Amino acid sequence: MRGDGRRVGTTERRFASAVGLAADVHGAQRQIGTRIPYLAHMLVVTGLVLEDGGDEDEAIAAMLHDTSWRTSSPPAGRGR
Repeated sequence: MRGDGRRVGTTERRFASAVGLAADVHGAQRQIGTRIPYLAHMLVVTGLVLEDGGDEDEAIAAMLHDTSWRTSSPPAGRGR
């Protein structure tokens, strides 16, 4: 349930899961040469996609677009 009493739909769960995964993977990372969390970049890119009319799949792709190359190994249960 959401705070407003509505049930969270599958769409919202998928997007929330992608945000959670990005936070798990990038949470401790900082943008090179700064103290800015790398997750801020992921959120900005995702916001641009959504503002331009992107759908849920595109928003999820934006949220996770750097996940594979910014990590030494994929999260458990995700690929090889």
